[in-house]
Amino acid sequence: MAAFSGTAGSVLLGGVVIPVSEWSFDISMPPVEITAFENVWDAIIPSVRTATGSISGQATDGGGGGQNVGRNRMLAVADYCSLTLYEDGSRFWTIGSALVTGMTTGVSAKGKGEISFNFQAKGLITYT
Repeated sequence: MAAFSGTAGSVLLGGVVIPVSEWSFDISMPPVEITAFENVWDAIIPSVRTATGSISGQATDGGGGGQNVGRNRMLAVADYCSLTLYEDGSRFWTIGSALVTGMTTGVSAKGKGEISFNFQAKGLITYT
């Protein structure tokens, strides 16, 4: 597999492009332990999966767009939305239903405004 640059990445939050410079997410499946007394090794079985992640970048002026979708999910409408995380123009993760679970924003005298959103996925995640 060829390496690729993150410069082609992008994010759609609720169907709207969100101007950010970084995204990440983790998928995990903690197994369920079913070890009996006589076992000499742990016995485990598959369990449910979970996925959480974050999106971050330069804050916009609030005049509209994808960052407002994230803000509104935190401030007014606690509801699920779709999320698409692009690696480049042809490779992406689709999270059909995600809940924005956190938001951090800030600004410094010598820096740009920053914003980040945390999310948790609900249901099926696909990779194309």
